[in-house]
Amino acid sequence: MITTSRKPTQEMVARAEQIAADFELPYHRRNKQTITEFHAHHPHVYMVGKAGRDVVYSRAKEPFFFHPSMATLRIQRLQNGEGDPLVIASRLMPGDSFLDVTLGLGSDSIVASFYAGTNGQVIGVEKQPMIASVVQEGLKNWSDDQHAALVEAMRRVQVVCVDQRQYLQKQADNSFDVIYYGPMFKQSVQQSVHLQPLKEIACYDALSKETVQEALRVAKKAVVLKAESQSSLFDEFGFKRLDRRRGTVTYGTIDL
Repeated sequence: MITTSRKPTQEMVARAEQIAADFELPYHRRNKQTITEFHAHHPHVYMVGKAGRDVVYSRAKEPFFFHPSMATLRIQRLQNGEGDPLVIASRLMPGDSFLDVTLGLGSDSIVASFYAGTNGQVIGVEKQPMIASVVQEGLKNWSDDQHAALVEAMRRVQVVCVDQRQYLQKQADNSFDVIYYGPMFKQSVQQSVHLQPLKEIACYDALSKETVQEALRVAKKAVVLKAESQSSLFDEFGFKRLDRRRGTVTYGTIDL
């Protein structure tokens, strides 16, 4: 269900009603009801918050809201002349187009947006509507006076709520420089503090041969996969693994 924070503005109410219509979910005025009271009848409560800070509350779980996670530190490192594993793996360059077909919290897309710069293009595809909406609003409204480059990178990320395969099938050959997969694994969610709130609402679609083939058709430079270093996905789909140390998350590439 969809609601708002207490004492909402007319704009917040209008946005909540629009989200409810888009998601085909009921909208309830907040009035004096608590989130716990809403949970008596609804497992997930999407709350439209002030300044674009929307939150998804799931029963007995940590709330899900947008934050840049490790993107802040990664961009600082790039500004200091250090490397970033995603940038290195993808051979991303300023002005490149980057398609993230598993947006999630959007941290990787933010880093790619920073590095691709104002002449680049970054699109993040997210199948789960609640995640897509929360992240889209966060990218549009996040403020941080200490990290202007981070905020500018956020604003350039475009969010599309659709199934990744459907999106890829509609793209022309060689239309993106880099296509990136960072699929959600239950093991990753269990181990990462940042990803815990995603556990109940994330999409766990498995990588498929058909989807990878579509990505290879659409990409010009590389298709990149992020997964646990011991994941069978690298060998199964032909990705060259960059780090084989057990217990780490690493990147694999198919260079074109």
